[in-house]
Formats: sequence, structure tokens, C-alpha cells
Amino acid sequence: MSTYWIAGLITPFMTLIALSAQAATLDVTIDNNQATGGTYIEVYDSNERYEAEQGAIARMILDADDKPLHFVLADLAAGEYVVRMFQDLNGNGQLDANWLGIPNEPYGFSNNVGSYGPASFDDAKVTLIEDQTTEISISLQ
Repeated sequence: MSTYWIAGLITPFMTLIALSAQAATLDVTIDNNQATGGTYIEVYDSNERYEAEQGAIARMILDADDKPLHFVLADLAAGEYVVRMFQDLNGNGQLDANWLGIPNEPYGFSNNVGSYGPASFDDAKVTLIEDQTTEISISLQ
């Protein structure tokens, strides 16, 4: 009876160790943020979620006090991810644009794409490999 009890305690821990050993890490640096306003960041793991702008696997707002800004997402499944962000200079919680739709505030995507409009998932995707840390640097435009 005690053998089953010990196995019952050990099995969940072994599963956690096995799962964490297969995790990937994304290490992101934003190297040219301004020293004012929050930086709104979203991370997507599929084209469908990205295009719908729903279902981001991570959302965060980083204060722009630090330069460069830096964050790490750990324990991600291996696969393709897109990071998109903007710096809210006036504090209204949205990316402001002029009458042509051109952003008035700094914005960026993984792979530093999107200079001429919103980046596609395929252009901005970063591939994460299990048991590895992928470092990317994003320059706001």
C-alpha cells in the first residue's frame, strides 16, 4: 500500500520536470523606447489569433522608465510566436494615428517588420525551439 502512495506523490513531480525540460524561452529587448508612457505588449502563437487580435498568450504593460526595456517569457511550447507592441506616449491606452492611419506613437513587431503597415504573422514570426532561449531585439518605429 505504501508503494502506491509514494508513486502517487512522485508522479506529478516527475511530470512537471519532464514538461519544464521541453519548454522554450523568449527573451525580448526593446532598445529604443522613450522615457515616457507605458509600452503595451502582446504575444501571439497563431496566425488566427493574431489576425483576430484576440487570444494573445501574453499581454503586459511595461513602464518606460528603464532603457532598454526587457522581458522574458519562459515555459512556452516550442513553435512560432509574434510579438507586437506600441508605446503609449500620451497615456490614453491606445495606439494613436493620424487621419491616414499612420501611427503617431512608437510601435514595433518581432523581426523589426511593419515599416509600411501592420506586419503579417509570417513576416513577424519567431521560431522557438524546445530547451533553448531565443533572444530578440525590437526597435520601435
